[in-house]
Amino acid sequence: MKHRKNILLNKVKKLWKRNIKSKLKRKEKRKKLKGVKRKYTKDKNSYLEKNWDSEKIRAPNNFSFIEKTNDVVSFINKLSDCFDKRKKVFIVLKNVENITYDALVVLLSIMVKFKSKKIGFNGDFPKNKKAFEILTQSGFFEYLYFSNFKSKDTYDLPSKSGIHTHAMKNVDSILGDKIITNASKTIWNEKRRCQGVQKTLLELMQNTNNHADIDMEGVKHWWLSAFHIKEEKKVTFSFVDFGVGIFNSLDNKPQRSKWYGWGQKLAAAFSFSNNAELLKLIMDGKLHTTITNKPYRGKGLPGLKLTMDRNQISNLHIISNNVKADVKNNAYTLLNKNFNGTFVYWELTETNKNCDGDA
Repeated sequence: MKHRKNILLNKVKKLWKRNIKSKLKRKEKRKKLKGVKRKYTKDKNSYLEKNWDSEKIRAPNNFSFIEKTNDVVSFINKLSDCFDKRKKVFIVLKNVENITYDALVVLLSIMVKFKSKKIGFNGDFPKNKKAFEILTQSGFFEYLYFSNFKSKDTYDLPSKSGIHTHAMKNVDSILGDKIITNASKTIWNEKRRCQGVQKTLLELMQNTNNHADIDMEGVKHWWLSAFHIKEEKKVTFSFVDFGVGIFNSLDNKPQRSKWYGWGQKLAAAFSFSNNAELLKLIMDGKLHTTITNKPYRGKGLPGLKLTMDRNQISNLHIISNNVKADVKNNAYTLLNKNFNGTFVYWELTETNKNCDGDA
C-alpha cells in the first residue's frame, strides 16, 4: 500500500512540474505574440504560430538604403546580432510602404546568410500593394518559403522580372561581361561595351576580395543586384559586402602594406576631422597620391568617381562604416549607426558614354 502511495505521489509531482513548464511556455508565447492581431494567430498552423519563438524585427516603413540609411543600418545590425547568436528571426514587413531596389540586395543577401546556416528566417507581407509587388518581383518570397540554401562560394538568384542577383567571393570578369551585355540590350536594344560599368564591377569585386576581411583574402561574399527598367531605358546596380568596411580596413593594414601609417602621412598633407571628410579625400584620389607620391591613375574606389565624372555611369552612392556619400552631389555625411560593410549604388542610362556594338 505504501509503495503504491509513493508511486501516486511521484506521478502527481511530475504532473505538477509539467503544468508549471506549460504555463511558462504559454506565458512566453503570449509575450512574443503581444500586439499581433487575433486573425493572424487563431489558426494553429499559421506562419506566426509556427514562428512565435522567433525574434521579431521590424523593417523600416521606408525601406530604402539610400534615403533612410540610419534606419536600414539599424535593421541590419539587429539581424546581424541575431545571426551571431544563431537566433531565429521573423521580419515584420507589413507596415513597409516603400521599398527600393537598393535595399533588396541587402535583404536577399541576409536571408541567404541565415538560411545557409540553418538559422530560422521568416517574415510576413507588406500591406502596401507596390511594396508587395517589388518584393515579389525580386523573387524574395519564392526564395524565402520554397528554397533551401547551403554554404557555398557562389549564388545565382534569378527572378521572373528584371531583377538579377549574384554573389561570389572572387573577381569574375565573365559574369561582369554578361551583366553588361544584358544591361546594354535593355537600354539600347543591342550589345554595347560599357567600360565604366566594367571598371566599377571589377574594382568592387577586387576590393571585396582583398580588403573585406582583415586577416584573410577571398573569404567574404560580394552581392550584386541589377534591376532593368526598360521603359526608362535604365539599369540600376546595387553592390554590397558585409566585410569590415573602408575605414576599418585602412586602420588595420599590416606593416608590410604600403598603406600602413596612412593616417599620419595624409594628416601631414591635408586637414580632416572625421570619416566623412576622409572619404571625400579618398574619392578625390588624395590618399593614393599622398601614399604613393605618384600622380593618381584611376585605381581603387576613387576610380569609381572618375568613371562617373567621365559620364560612364550615373548617380553614384557609397555607404561604409559611419559615412554616407552622395558622390554625384559631392555630399559626404556622418551616420548615427555603423554599417559593417560597404554598399555601392550606381545607374547606367541612355545618356552614359559607351562603345557601339562589339568594337
